[in-house]
Amino acid sequence: VNDYVVKPVLEEELIVRTRNLIIANRLANRVEAQHARIKLLESSDALTGVFNRRMLFSLGEKYLATARRTQGVFSLVVVEIFGVDDVSAQYGIDVGDEVLSDCARAMRQVARSSDVVARVGDTRFAVALPYCAEADVAGVGERYRRVLGAQMPFGMPLHACVGTAAFDMEHDGDFECLFARALSALAGCRS
Repeated sequence: VNDYVVKPVLEEELIVRTRNLIIANRLANRVEAQHARIKLLESSDALTGVFNRRMLFSLGEKYLATARRTQGVFSLVVVEIFGVDDVSAQYGIDVGDEVLSDCARAMRQVARSSDVVARVGDTRFAVALPYCAEADVAGVGERYRRVLGAQMPFGMPLHACVGTAAFDMEHDGDFECLFARALSALAGCRS
C-alpha cells in the first residue's frame, strides 16, 4: 500500500493523491530502466555490443562448474582479427571501429543462442561454447575464421586466427586455465 484515503472522500484530495501515485510510478519505472541500462553497460562492450571480458569470465565459470558437476562438455574459441589496423590507418579510427562492430555482428550470427560472444581485447574475441565437445570445437573455430576472413571492408581483406580449447577435468581448475589454453593455441596459430 502506497497511500490510502479515509472517508468521506474529498474529490480534490483523491485527484491529487492519484496524480502523485502516477508520477511516483513513472519515476520508479524510469529508475528501473536506468538500472537495467547500467547493468547492460557493466556486462557489454560499448563499441561492439557483445559481452565484455568480465562477463565472459563470470558466465564461463558458471558453464565450467556445470560441465564439471554433470561430467558435461564445454569449449572455448578465441579469435584474433588482423587487418583492422590497416583499415583504421587508411580510413580513420571510426571506420576501424565500425569494422570491429561488423565483425562482432557476424560472430553473433554464427553463434548459437546458448553461446557467449565477448570482446576480450582490441581485436580479440572469445566465444564460450556450452555443450560443445572437443571433437566439434575445431570445426566451430574454423567457421568463425571463415566468416571473419570473408569480411572485405573497403576491399581490404581481414584475416582471423583461431585458438580453441575444450574443458578438461584434469587441467582446468577454473575458467582462467581454459582461457589460457585457448590463448596458447591462438599463439600457435599466429606463428
